[in-house]
Amino acid sequence: MTPTTAALILSWICIVLLALGTAGLLRRVDALELAQTSGRGAPGARPGPRPGLSLPVQRFLDVDGDRDVLLLVVSPGCGSCRTALAALAAAKPTGLDVVVVTAEPSLEPLAVPPGFAVAPDAGELVDILGVPATPYLVRLDADGTIRRADVVTGDTNLAAWTAPRALLPTLVEER
Repeated sequence: MTPTTAALILSWICIVLLALGTAGLLRRVDALELAQTSGRGAPGARPGPRPGLSLPVQRFLDVDGDRDVLLLVVSPGCGSCRTALAALAAAKPTGLDVVVVTAEPSLEPLAVPPGFAVAPDAGELVDILGVPATPYLVRLDADGTIRRADVVTGDTNLAAWTAPRALLPTLVEER
């Protein structure tokens, strides 16, 4: 066998292996897209809790019951969660209960600002909400109806999230 023939055979083997690898990746992407859209309405709908969904707040959280609730779902080791927590504290939310929620047993090393409630080991609540990523904000009415939910980014307007209930109908972004 000549070196040219050996190189040609080897290159075809590499092409076949790359094709198989690409097919496997495409199959996984299809499965992820299917999982994201199943049970969520129209294809392309964003994952996470939908506005209008009612949640039994008192079952999961120790809150007053006559004030709106702002949930910040975090992962303790997440740098973005630390930034979101500091930004939320700087927004000085008033007129609502702010609860920092995590599925982990503890919020360590995150430092929770004074006045914020903590709900560690709330994996069941995080699962019910279907939180796709952290940090994640969920605004609830006093009766537990979800008004708004979204991932916190650098562009998130926390003033709109912490606004009094009377201003919310004009500030709520529909999904």
